[in-house]
Amino acid sequence: MAKNKSVVSKIVLSFETKIKVSSKVVPGIVYTLYNVTEALRRTISLELADQFETLTEIARTTTKLAAEEEQRVSEAKSQLAQDRQCLAEEIPDEDVSEDLATLMEVNELNQRAAALVDNHINPVYVERVVVNVAGLEIDGSSEDIDGKRLLKDGPRELYDEALQFSRNQFGLDAEEARD
Repeated sequence: MAKNKSVVSKIVLSFETKIKVSSKVVPGIVYTLYNVTEALRRTISLELADQFETLTEIARTTTKLAAEEEQRVSEAKSQLAQDRQCLAEEIPDEDVSEDLATLMEVNELNQRAAALVDNHINPVYVERVVVNVAGLEIDGSSEDIDGKRLLKDGPRELYDEALQFSRNQFGLDAEEARD
């Protein structure tokens, strides 16, 4: 009879703290990015807490203004329907003009949110996640650069790509990056 030998297998988890990603915009450029850890996620969340709170407040205000405007338009349509003794569905939208001041305020809030994301939030992702960029020559120097230098001196298309790769590390797509 053959003896049963028990096989002991060792389960190993392999985790790389950095990953390399080739540029899709400029062949030959290679980004080295930190793989997102809970510590990095928390660091960025704490660093951006004030900006995230401001974005949340802008979203609340925009939602409130939109609801108020919708209510105002609805009430105006109802009043017009009563005045004309017809159904609200038959009243064309152009009979009720939207409040220009509300539209301007919503537009201003959207611009403020976009500027906050572009100028304060997105750079943090690039600075914290991009370890280096290889294959890029800046001012005659072909030394690898980090995310901070890419932000300061690099071409916009590479910054945008590095930002997308960085946000992808956090599981954020282009739309969520804006929101």
